[in-house]
Amino acid sequence: MINLFKLFIAKKKRHGSIVIENNFLFTHMIEKKYHILSVDDDSRLRQLLADYLTSHGYYIHTVGSVDSARQLMQLFVFDLIILDVMMPKESGMDFLISLKQNTDHYCDIPVLMLTAKGESDNRIEGLENGAQDYLPKPFEPKELLLRAANLLERSQKRNQREYNVHFGDFYFDNNAQALYCNDKFIFLNEAEKKLLNFFIENPNIAHTRERLTEVLGAVNERTADVTVSRLRQKIENNSRCAQYLQTVRGTGYAFITF
Repeated sequence: MINLFKLFIAKKKRHGSIVIENNFLFTHMIEKKYHILSVDDDSRLRQLLADYLTSHGYYIHTVGSVDSARQLMQLFVFDLIILDVMMPKESGMDFLISLKQNTDHYCDIPVLMLTAKGESDNRIEGLENGAQDYLPKPFEPKELLLRAANLLERSQKRNQREYNVHFGDFYFDNNAQALYCNDKFIFLNEAEKKLLNFFIENPNIAHTRERLTEVLGAVNERTADVTVSRLRQKIENNSRCAQYLQTVRGTGYAFITF
């Protein structure tokens, strides 16, 4: 049995010259929320983006400089970066180039660049250097929301195609939809595959029995319980004391990878 309040607690972290409030509420962990980093020296725009994107279900951090962005990226994993081109000291364009040249996972994070209206050279340069999209200022918040959602959806689909996962002695080949334990093939029926895929794509998060029932396309929650039980028998050394597929009291289940 796992208590998520021990995993996701409200705390402050200080790193360099920035103070970051990491306030993960339990209710936020029920469904996956994309994590967005906004880098812009305009404090008013940063606040507007934070309020607007948060109201539409995104989790967002905002910073006013490239240096602060780099510090923050050492602490958190981001799904999308909204990046202004013109900033003091190091420009957004220089930051973009360094990201795309990075051999770590940073190079795979989609970037939406913000440019001043009419700066076509910057837009072309940004796309040439690896930005996935651009939006000229001023812009309608709704357009930014739609562009961000499209980038996140495309990125998620790409990651799902490429994503294979190891946990303990197990390895799940996403392309082949095959599970192995110490190179030995483990048979999964279609319901078990569907559920394992969902857990792999959404790890370390509590999922309600109702949500898992929807994932399985079932009509009652008992089906989810039975499928979880059968999956545990195949991936746990002791299905009564689960290491990976754990019960979250009063909520449902979570796939734990740490």
